Amino acid sequence: MLRISRLRYIATAFAAAQILCSVVPRTAFAQESGEFPFKPVRIIVPQAPGGAVDLVTRMVAEEMRRSWNQPIIVENRAGAGGNLAAGFVAKAPTDGYTLLVIALTTYLNAIFVADLPYNPLRDFSPIAQFIDVPFVLLANPRVSYGSVAELVAYAKRNPGKINVGSFGTAQSGHLAAELFKLTAGVDITHIPYKGGAQAQPALMSGEIDIMFDPSALSLVRSGKLKAIAVTTAKRSGLLPDVPTIAESGYPGFNVSTWTGLAAPVGTSRAIIERINRETNRAFAQDSVRQRMINSFGQEPVGGPPEQFDAAIRDSVRVWTDVVKRTGVKPEI
Repeated sequence: MLRISRLRYIATAFAAAQILCSVVPRTAFAQESGEFPFKPVRIIVPQAPGGAVDLVTRMVAEEMRRSWNQPIIVENRAGAGGNLAAGFVAKAPTDGYTLLVIALTTYLNAIFVADLPYNPLRDFSPIAQFIDVPFVLLANPRVSYGSVAELVAYAKRNPGKINVGSFGTAQSGHLAAELFKLTAGVDITHIPYKGGAQAQPALMSGEIDIMFDPSALSLVRSGKLKAIAVTTAKRSGLLPDVPTIAESGYPGFNVSTWTGLAAPVGTSRAIIERINRETNRAFAQDSVRQRMINSFGQEPVGGPPEQFDAAIRDSVRVWTDVVKRTGVKPEI
């Protein structure tokens, strides 16, 4: 009897061990083998919830969650023009579990502030571009000029008479206006506002004459504002009838505002490529693409990390040159 009891004990213990192995979470094996991801991933958004960038990020995060079967946590860390979020992620572990939504402002901050706790070109590895949005050269519908050539001719006949508004001094729309002034050789007067909520109504009322704005598609379609040109090298698919500044007599004019995803520098190439594939797969979903176009007026970009990195560096080169040539500084 004792021998039978011992055999039964051994058999029971063996069966229990098999059951235990079967219920060990898959993540433990993934962690041991180095598979990514084996735990929740955080994406830090340097803006408050509810904006277009935040919502696009959440769409991408949801597609990642479905594919990886892991929680993807979108965390909003607004403040200090995005510097709080960028500084936090710059110091995060290089394991792919803390990512940052980067934007043009991330790099403009570094142009204007010498002692930032991070250097975006040095501290972040671009993963994939979310959007690339042209500035639209907008005008009050009552102005006499309807093309870039007519605007430039009017400005040269009337130096300083055209008022160009912006969302604030040294903001991207202001810099786009300064680049246009340098390129076209015109004298127009900058009028800064404290954001789009003040600048767009000022343009519609005729308080200012023109503005470079990436976010007024609905106002153009409703006829409340007139679109003269876009600032990218190619026409926008959302405004196909609006010419570019480049094709309007100023070849090479090509600037935009953009956002995308990045990891702390030092993150392995394998992890960056894995996240890049998932981002591109999300943008390939027709539901995601159509929602971005219909809800935000923005087309997803995607592409390989190298393409995004090259676009960032070209953008930084252009804006750094504009700042040096104009002496523009943020308001304190």
